[in-house]
Amino acid sequence: LIYWIATVRPNGRPHVTPLWGVWMNTTFYFDGSPESRRGRNLAQNPEIAVHVESGGAGKEVVIVEGRAREIKKPDLALRQGLAAAY
Repeated sequence: LIYWIATVRPNGRPHVTPLWGVWMNTTFYFDGSPESRRGRNLAQNPEIAVHVESGGAGKEVVIVEGRAREIKKPDLALRQGLAAAY
């Protein structure tokens, strides 16, 4: 499933990116390079909004706001769970 995430640039302007992600338990996981615009934005300001790609006529729209946190070395159980969820 494609999700859209919104981050904030250093100058305060929004930045929106489509990406693959997965919900596991109550957490949304996604990956990406820390050198990407999204990664640099999150390093300075971890506030994020996530919503599903589609919505509209007859479909429910879900938007979640929160804080992103980098997981540099996920343990084996998390890696296996994410692989299965993807």
